[in-house]
Formats: sequence, C-alpha cells, structure tokens
Amino acid sequence: MKKKIEGFKYTKKLNKKVIDELLKIQEQKGLTSGNVVENARNPKSPLHNLFEWNNTKAGEKYRKVQAINLIEKVEVVIKGKVYGGFESVKVKIEGDGYQKQYQPTTKILSQKELRTQVLKSALNHLEGWRLKYEMYEEFEGVVKEINKVKEKLK
Repeated sequence: MKKKIEGFKYTKKLNKKVIDELLKIQEQKGLTSGNVVENARNPKSPLHNLFEWNNTKAGEKYRKVQAINLIEKVEVVIKGKVYGGFESVKVKIEGDGYQKQYQPTTKILSQKELRTQVLKSALNHLEGWRLKYEMYEEFEGVVKEINKVKEKLK
C-alpha cells in the first residue's frame, strides 16, 4: 500500500510562507520548538503572528497546559491494571449548556452517555492515527483493525 508523495498542504493559517519558513529553520538549525520560537520573535517573520507575545496571556495559557498535565498524571487501578484516572468529556451544566470537564474514569465506565463520548473520542484519535500512519505499509494490519473497530462502533 505505497502512497504517492506529493507536497505540503496549505491552509489559510499555514500558508506557503509559513511552511517555507519552517523548512528554512529545519534546514539551517533543525526544526525544534525553541528554534521556531526564536525565529518567530522577529516581527517580520511569517511565524510571528501565530504566537501569543503578551506574557500575561501566554503565562495563563501555559498554566492551563500544566493543569492538564497534572490531571493526566493521575492513575486508577481497575481489575489489577493501571489506567488514566480522568477523561475529558462534555458535561451538561444546569442553565449553561455543556462544558468540557475531566471526570473519573470509574464514573465514565458506569454511565452510558459518558462512556459513548469516550468511545467516539477514542475512535476519532484512532482515525487521526490511521490518517497519519497509513502510508507506512508496516502498519497495514493496524489500519485494517482500526477500520474494523470503526465499522463495529457505527
């Protein structure tokens, strides 16, 4: 299952200038997050406007990332196996619609609506993985299994 290799996909935000700049960084210094940020500091860089330069706002966003990392480190033991302690799901808030929250894995396993959300999310992740790696013929068997799971959960 060999795929024809074409070019980069451009979008409004990731236009040719942005991708060319990333390729330039990769060629000159190596494509690392540090090298990308260093390049983006220059207001003339096509990458500059893709970053938050207000340190107060950026700091708050980073603390939220740290909070997610903390939540995702919690583990729970179920039937002798260790799993993540929380999963992100949409929860109905009285008079406020739905809000994304982390709920205990044990609660999710016992509530059909939450369980269905997690299964759909997992399937979306598998589909993303499949799209990313299906070009590697070594994963042909895994891709077939993902397709089987997709059909089973429809």
